[in-house]
Amino acid sequence: RQTTGRTGIADVSVDIGNTHGDLQILVSKTGQLGVWCDFKEFCSACGGQITVRPRVLGKQQVGATADFEIIKAQSDNRQLPITVIVVARGTIQSSQHFNTQAGPVTTFEVLVVPQLANRFCVLVYYVETCDEVIANVACVETDKACANEISLHLDDHVFPGERTAIYINVDCPNSDVALLAVDKGLYLLNNENRLSRDKLFQAINNCSSSCSNTVASSDGIFDVR
Repeated sequence: RQTTGRTGIADVSVDIGNTHGDLQILVSKTGQLGVWCDFKEFCSACGGQITVRPRVLGKQQVGATADFEIIKAQSDNRQLPITVIVVARGTIQSSQHFNTQAGPVTTFEVLVVPQLANRFCVLVYYVETCDEVIANVACVETDKACANEISLHLDDHVFPGERTAIYINVDCPNSDVALLAVDKGLYLLNNENRLSRDKLFQAINNCSSSCSNTVASSDGIFDVR
């Protein structure tokens, strides 16, 4: 039995035989009754295994650096050529390649830029000696932030039937801008369809990677839409 520290992480060692397959781990959160989670860690047929996770749990702050760690099997002292891919909003935002350290844990950093808001996934993989791809993924929530500031104003005095100009200013060049004109009377009758910041980020999430922290195999990690 282990208790997490301030980072919310506890290291637990489990003796595993020579067989391969799915290892099911149950974690209990004693601070709240009835809160359980379970996940499966995938081990390849040729013995390869890797895990990636954030070093500090909870939402990551946009503009800050998020620390991650890659964990290999305790007995694996090889320096593995790892590829790290950061996916957000349905697009690969960045990638890097490096060799893991000789020990079981290797750390790396991800700069949480606004393009990663409000959820991103870090996918790591390497190719085992038996040509099998060994992968793992960790998904992280962030603060809601937009990189682009936009302002809009109209002419002050316009009469019905007249043409008017709309002035739009944005910080980022080559920005795609959408305009929606709605009679105020419609919102008085039904205000549920008013566009909001939360609805915008929900739409972004719907277009994001389908990766999750729970997968049955390395192949399932690459199932993105």
